[in-house]
Amino acid sequence: MKVLIVDNVKLFQVIISNLFASHDLEPVMQETGQDALSTLTQNTIDIICISMYLPDTDGISLCQQIRALEAYHYTPIILFTSETNPASLKKAMTAGITEIFDKQDIQQLVTYIKRFSIQHQALNAHILYIEDSVSQQAATTAIFESFGLNVTHFNNAEEAWEHFVKNDYDLVVTDIILEGNMSGITLVSHIRRLEGQKGNTPILALTGFDDISRRIELFNLGVNDYIIKPIIQQEIMARIKNLIVSYRSTQLQVNLISKVLENSLEGMFVTEYNKTIRSINKTFVEITGYTHQEVKGKSLLSIMTGELSEVNQIWNTVDQQGSWQGKITIRNKSGQSYLVWLNLFYIKNSQDIISHYIGRMHLYKP
Repeated sequence: MKVLIVDNVKLFQVIISNLFASHDLEPVMQETGQDALSTLTQNTIDIICISMYLPDTDGISLCQQIRALEAYHYTPIILFTSETNPASLKKAMTAGITEIFDKQDIQQLVTYIKRFSIQHQALNAHILYIEDSVSQQAATTAIFESFGLNVTHFNNAEEAWEHFVKNDYDLVVTDIILEGNMSGITLVSHIRRLEGQKGNTPILALTGFDDISRRIELFNLGVNDYIIKPIIQQEIMARIKNLIVSYRSTQLQVNLISKVLENSLEGMFVTEYNKTIRSINKTFVEITGYTHQEVKGKSLLSIMTGELSEVNQIWNTVDQQGSWQGKITIRNKSGQSYLVWLNLFYIKNSQDIISHYIGRMHLYKP
């Protein structure tokens, strides 16, 4: 990833050049604003870092000139400054500065820059795309394919739903208003009713309505993110890559936790966000008598015999406070009821949304 550094202090150039090179970042050094603009018109730069004070201009003015270049409307621009005056900092952000760093924080700068690296990595992913406008579908599909994405597209939700049930996708991108008997909202609802990992497939909604009630409706349905039309290439690709990377990272985290818990002396289980069981360990089988095949995809409520209001209160506590622990009555496969000590907590994805729950339990002995 190419990073343009605009600064006329030689020592700083050497320090940052060596640091970036050790992190597989390719620094391009320039000392003046004019030379920086010339570099930007002749090269493709992924991140731009500029100092507040330069021989021929200041960082804020240079930022404004860079933003005027069509190719760099959305490129992250970082400003180096020790300025602490709120008015000056506000002026910088208004001009188009993405973030502000002190030169002493360059190690943190590397971490920050590498966050953007996923936007420049090839992403092997299969997308289900539903759009009833032929021209919009063609244009957006071309964007997806230009980034190496595998796209299956439909112009109605009915066919898309039938295809989704039979195939696995990394992401669903759907317009909300569609011709036919099924809207995009109904499609989202159908997907979220599915048990297991398929029902957790990330969903990006496309809508022409930018109002609060519609946004709340989409998120309540289980949409992970949305875009207001018209579609901007840089925005939709950034959102798609973040959704897929986040989803895969969460799945990897849950799989690792499941592996670690396999040999625990406590009964362990992992559920999806909708509280259906994803995996269990052998101690869980010993305690309940249920095998993995018998409980996978089923609601945890099916093995609990407490009052429904009590069980719901437990889940509400976990959602609100992050965890819950205490005694609860469960029923084993033979129908026998007994007390266990249960500890529940959740896992959140990078969007700070609950994605899974982890449970630990052992027979309760007063």
